[in-house]
Amino acid sequence: MKKIDLHTHSWRSDGGLSPTELVREAAEIGLEVMALTDHDGTFGIEEALEAGQQFGVSVIGGMEFSSYLETFDCHMHILGLGIDPEEPGMAEKMIWIREKRRERNARMLEIFRQLGFELEMEDMQVYPGQDYVGKPNMARALVNRGYASSINEVFESPKMLKAPEMKVVRRDRVPAEGAIDLIHNAGGLSILAHPFKVFWEGRISPSRRDFDDPVHLAYREHFEGILEKLVVRGLDGMECFYSSHTAEETKYLCDLAQKYGLKITAGSDYHGANMREGVTLAGCWKGWEEELVPEAVKAVETLAFDLTALLKTRYNKI
Repeated sequence: MKKIDLHTHSWRSDGGLSPTELVREAAEIGLEVMALTDHDGTFGIEEALEAGQQFGVSVIGGMEFSSYLETFDCHMHILGLGIDPEEPGMAEKMIWIREKRRERNARMLEIFRQLGFELEMEDMQVYPGQDYVGKPNMARALVNRGYASSINEVFESPKMLKAPEMKVVRRDRVPAEGAIDLIHNAGGLSILAHPFKVFWEGRISPSRRDFDDPVHLAYREHFEGILEKLVVRGLDGMECFYSSHTAEETKYLCDLAQKYGLKITAGSDYHGANMREGVTLAGCWKGWEEELVPEAVKAVETLAFDLTALLKTRYNKI
């Protein structure tokens, strides 16, 4: 079951491939449906749709909002699947988000220099027409400059992105309710991305911990309260199949989606080869899904193919 991947990134945000290259790779491994969900931007969708026609892959236009829920003081990412990038409200918000990101990046660049890393904005803009710079772009620049041996080192080092000076730099995010409304107004579905990466002050990541570990249990208890609030605010679905999810985590999330009447999606969060350790295109599928949660697998297939059929009617582009 490797025909669908509804969470991917190109260099139009912080990925390493152009939209065309990404779709070509999807075709090479046999994907039938993929979604381009670049961070805080819809600028690669048109190219991806054209590439989909060329390589025989059904492409769903999407994006990934950086968002927050004020009542829980937590941060999360919300995917918009099947959106119209030309919808006026969405297009206007994209301009605002990009400007706020530029302001954040300028502050981070100055901090890097204060920490002894001589970087210029040009070091991070390696693609023609690139107007997005995120932390992975900064990490690649530091590696290219010889300050680090890997992207992972940059993210984990207390002298780099985990430096105290860096942790206080925050970019403006869109409130969850606002993100969901923007997605709906643009004709899309709002999906909570990678549920075990929702962040709140003082939380300890459940990543790489056993499912019955007290830390994992505490995370799930707090997370379900957050999910309830998001459902009230109009959330449509949740990314239950994900690159780093274990079988127990996947089963738990599928059951939770059913409990709250949420659509189930699957996404790798692929940014390109060697960009994130262990993450591959269609890496959300591990091989045990159809035996463990067969109905959830069917739900993903139904959603993906229904959505592509709707978009063919709506835009006559894919």
